[in-house]
Amino acid sequence: MKGLQRRWSRAVIPIAAIAAAFALSWMLDFAIGYSHFAVFLVAVAVSAWLGGMWWGVAATLISSIGIDYLLPPVKGLVFDRETSIDLAIFVLAGAALTVLTARLRRSLDVAQAVGEALRREQAAREQLWAAVAHDLRNPLAALGLRAELLRRELGRLEDSADLIRHVDEIKLTTKRMSSMVSETLDSARLAMGAGLLLDLNEVEVCGLVQSAVAEMQLEAPERRIATRFQHENIPAVWDADRIRRVLINLLSNALKYSEQTTEVAVQVVELEGQVQLTVEDHGIGIPAAELPNIFSYFYRASNVRDTHRGIGLGLAGSHEIVDQHGGSMSIESEQGVGTRVHVRLPKRVITSHAA
Repeated sequence: MKGLQRRWSRAVIPIAAIAAAFALSWMLDFAIGYSHFAVFLVAVAVSAWLGGMWWGVAATLISSIGIDYLLPPVKGLVFDRETSIDLAIFVLAGAALTVLTARLRRSLDVAQAVGEALRREQAAREQLWAAVAHDLRNPLAALGLRAELLRRELGRLEDSADLIRHVDEIKLTTKRMSSMVSETLDSARLAMGAGLLLDLNEVEVCGLVQSAVAEMQLEAPERRIATRFQHENIPAVWDADRIRRVLINLLSNALKYSEQTTEVAVQVVELEGQVQLTVEDHGIGIPAAELPNIFSYFYRASNVRDTHRGIGLGLAGSHEIVDQHGGSMSIESEQGVGTRVHVRLPKRVITSHAA
């Protein structure tokens, strides 16, 4: 019963379209003494679009009869040769229009169904990744908390310097693992075509840089990492954790691909409404021909593939984070001389992906 009601409810607009076509034809004939069957083709298209192919066919047949039988001059069901040709053209045009309109509507319905299925699939993937993030981050957070508590207890004991150093290494490793989890999850979101959910907050840029440098200094105490700030206090609105991850990645690369006796430098310069962060090393550099591909996922320069471990996610992920902040990243490099990476960010990020 409900199905029948739905079919008839779909028929209301096609019937109204045919009636409107007749009314318009009568009005045109009354006003200017002329009407044209092209008006009925509009009714046929509307009927096929809203009611389906069969209502398009019905509209074509009803219109073809009505054109001769109901419109002036009324001839009844007697067709002369000229009228028969006109009606044959109308029927053929109506049939072609019906088929094209019905197929277009069916294609649109399929596209909408596919789009809805893709949206549901993306929502399910995001829920899955959220669950994975929760299950991976919670144990790491618990491990980091216990390491911090252990460090405090060890601080009360004598001759505990070695133990404290080991605990600090555990904390650092836990932090790096948490960062790797976040980086992998961000890469998965971007691969699905979803933007990052940025957690934008007020941050002091120099303090953020010093925090990243301090972490890398713990990992490589024998290396010298210099910081050069144009001003000591530069406020910005960024996702601090993600920009810190960008800095960690750039510093890690600079340390990895340069000799231990050379210096790595981080420079912070305030521009008009922007901040530029530059990480510079005097290492092996990148071949010039490969620079256009350096921000691609899983791409690694030919001069490091066989000598240094890695999978090519760091720079690509960092580039995406900077891009989501509305910024830009560029690289200057000369093989055998060194590399300079510039990150330019707006001081106040405004993004539709903000959490």
